[in-house]
Amino acid sequence: HGVFMKKVEGRSIWPKFSRAKDIQIELSERYNVKLLDFDTAVIFFIAGHFKVTINKIHKTKYFRKYGLSTVKRSVHKLIDAGMLTVSADPLDKRKKILDLGWED
Repeated sequence: HGVFMKKVEGRSIWPKFSRAKDIQIELSERYNVKLLDFDTAVIFFIAGHFKVTINKIHKTKYFRKYGLSTVKRSVHKLIDAGMLTVSADPLDKRKKILDLGWED
């Protein structure tokens, strides 16, 4: 058996993992929507990246194992809940840029 994670890594990851779950619960309550772990991952990805599109999400290693329709379903759920906004890319109007639906 190979060692996948050392205890020291677990200790450094746990506070972030725990905080992510707290944020998921807070957002679920604030927007009155049941957020799945997948939805929360989409939110964190969008929060941490620039000029995010549905295809950019899907092509990322973390999301690649999920179907494009799963990504689309999550994004539309978050848009409908008011958690995400959509705007046209100024350089390519066909691209729809996703962003958080609240101020930083």
